[in-house]
Amino acid sequence: MLVKTLTVEEFEMMREACKTLRERTLIECLYTTGCRLSEMANMNISDVNMFSKKAKVFGKGRKERIVFFNVKALYYFKKYINSRNDDCEALFVTYRKPYRRVSGRSIQDEVDTIASRAKISHPVTPHWFRRTMATRMLETGASIATVQDILGHASPETTRRYLNITEEFKQEQHKKYLPM
Repeated sequence: MLVKTLTVEEFEMMREACKTLRERTLIECLYTTGCRLSEMANMNISDVNMFSKKAKVFGKGRKERIVFFNVKALYYFKKYINSRNDDCEALFVTYRKPYRRVSGRSIQDEVDTIASRAKISHPVTPHWFRRTMATRMLETGASIATVQDILGHASPETTRRYLNITEEFKQEQHKKYLPM
């Protein structure tokens, strides 16, 4: 069974539909890190290493793992954190005082709102960004083992569901890795 992901166009539509810095940072962070909703909600500013473009998260079973982010996410991380005037340790905080950590439900609601503004015709959940990131990495040549480790999957079979193995993809891979 193949998993549902955002198309490149849908992801760009989501980006353009963001109205606040927090929304844009959240979208970039969900996509580039591949974090689960609970990992995103529980992330603290101190968990993010801007210099190395890495963040520490606690996944299923409170297992610690390292996730990575790209330059675009780094740009929005910095911009969002610098715009805040609170002392809450959470990476994502409420819009109103007293500032506190946003819940997973709040993140889901925010993604729903952005998807609605973007006029995406199907439901979009935070998990779609995780699946989209994994699928794009696999489609562009990342190994299943690497993506498995980045996502924190225990089994490669779980990660394998993210790869849409079409005849064209198989032929392309065959040509690339067996050129003669």
